[in-house]
Order: sequence, then C-alpha cells, then structure tokens
Amino acid sequence: IHRFDVNCGVVQNKCTNPISFFDGSGKCLYRQEMQTCSVDYPSPSGDLKKGKGYMDANDKLVHQPWDYTNKNALNLQDETNILKSIMFPEAFDKDKRFNLSADDYSFLYKYLSMYPRESDYPKYDEKNYYDTYKKYLMYGTNHKRIENDSVRIFNIVGAAYGYLIDCAYIVNYDKKIEFMLSAVIYVNKDGIVNDNKYEYYSVGFPFMADLGNMIYNYEYKRKKNYLPDLSNFNLRNKQ
Repeated sequence: IHRFDVNCGVVQNKCTNPISFFDGSGKCLYRQEMQTCSVDYPSPSGDLKKGKGYMDANDKLVHQPWDYTNKNALNLQDETNILKSIMFPEAFDKDKRFNLSADDYSFLYKYLSMYPRESDYPKYDEKNYYDTYKKYLMYGTNHKRIENDSVRIFNIVGAAYGYLIDCAYIVNYDKKIEFMLSAVIYVNKDGIVNDNKYEYYSVGFPFMADLGNMIYNYEYKRKKNYLPDLSNFNLRNKQ
C-alpha cells in the first residue's frame, strides 16, 4: 500500500503511473493511463507506531513515534506459508496453491536459491556479490565462495527500519538435511527510526547466522526414520 523510495502520501499511493510500451520503430503497442484504486486497505495491526523519534525527509529529528499504519506489511507466518506453498504445493489443498506450472516452479527454485555468480544477466562482481549475499540464516555477513555445492538456501530476505528478516528452506543434498526456518529481529537500540543507525552488523546478522547454524547442526545429528527426496530442488545439474 505504499511505494518504495517515493515520498507519497496515502492518497498518492493509490494512484498508478501511466504506462506505455513501444516497439523498435517507436510505434505505441499499448498505453494505460493513470489509474486510482478505490479500495481502502486497512492495516491488519490497526494504528501502529514505534520508536521514540524518527528522521524526516529533510534529515530532521522528529520527537514522535514513527507511524507504520500505512506501510506495507506481511506477517511472518504468512510469508512462511507462501514459501511452503511454493516449495511443497502438493501439501496444500488445490484452492490454497498458486496457479503455477511445473516450469514456473522450476523457475522459482532456480532464482530463490541462485548465487550471484550464476546469473548471466545481469553479471555480478563476485567481490561485492559473493555466494552468501543475502543468505542471512547460516551465513550472516560471512563473505565466502561456496565451493561445496551440496547446500542450497531457497529464501527471501528483508532489512528496513531496524528489522532484519529471513524466510528460508535450507537443504543439503548429500547429507539429506532439510528444514524451513523464518526469523525476524528488531535491532534499533536508540529508538530512532529512519536514521540508518541500526545494530544489523553487531547483533542482527550474527544472530541470524547462529540461529541458522544451530538448527542445521541439530538436523545433521538428528536420527531420521525417513530421508527426504530432494530431487525437485537439486539444481547442481540444472544451472
């Protein structure tokens, strides 16, 4: 219900930009004028304010809580259920699944777990976009190249306003390890929102890495009566 990196109010966020598509000769193939949504989407949490102050658009400190009421929101359990339904659609009733083809699922598995170096377009510099980039659970900010490709992490992350989030399905093809883990931690010691002063690196990332490794090691040691079939998610021979 609000756009990223655009300073729009509640009413402005209901309006779309006009869109036009052109072919190579400049001929307009499709045009859509600005549209305005007439539906009000109330916040699932009601009025939601947090912190003891915030930095405004002019970098001035406002001594009032930051208002999250009209910000985008996704419950951690809902996010986990979305990932579950993508990884294991057969475990859900048909009316609870996404309308996706086998190729769609393969596409999602590839890009949810892809290392930056495996991307052809765009190409990424491995120095800045290392294998463990945005794999908070298990790796945190550990910059490394993953030589043993038996571990794959299918995940989506978020970092904003002091919140650090990772929702992941983690597998080891060789050791037959699999588990789902979702976590969110709030690291904003000074209580000022939007000041870019958060404890991501001193608290958040180490917590995520330790949590992921703790569960991974538990699953590695746990006796399993039934080993998982990970063939649907094995991308080593599909890149």
